[in-house]
Amino acid sequence: MELNINNIDNFMNERVNLPKCILFTEKKGNPLIFRALSVSFDKKIDMGIVRSSESAIIAKYKIKKFPAIMVLTVGEKKQKLYEGAINYKLLFDWMNVFSETFFRVGEDKARSTDKLKVEKPWVTEVKLLLI
Repeated sequence: MELNINNIDNFMNERVNLPKCILFTEKKGNPLIFRALSVSFDKKIDMGIVRSSESAIIAKYKIKKFPAIMVLTVGEKKQKLYEGAINYKLLFDWMNVFSETFFRVGEDKARSTDKLKVEKPWVTEVKLLLI
């Protein structure tokens, strides 16, 4: 979703139970990596894009350089700024922590869903972290 000064408050106040991820960019269009991440985290993280021309929003979140990716978690006012390389797998792993789904890139979701029905979710999460 393209965010500007007119719709940012609606974006933040809709679906308050989901974390918000915002890409701050100087480029036009939607980057392929960001589109792929939005598909991966559909209904788990709300995604938005802020252009560099939106100076009020840039100032509010204290963005110093572009591109910048920020996550606002549920119940916390402090935002988390991504500081790694712009790479799908690295971004996916970083965002996966905020989505609280804990599945791996390329994992068969149907198979992992069957495991979750049998075992308690926290048991599966611990096993994934130990692997």
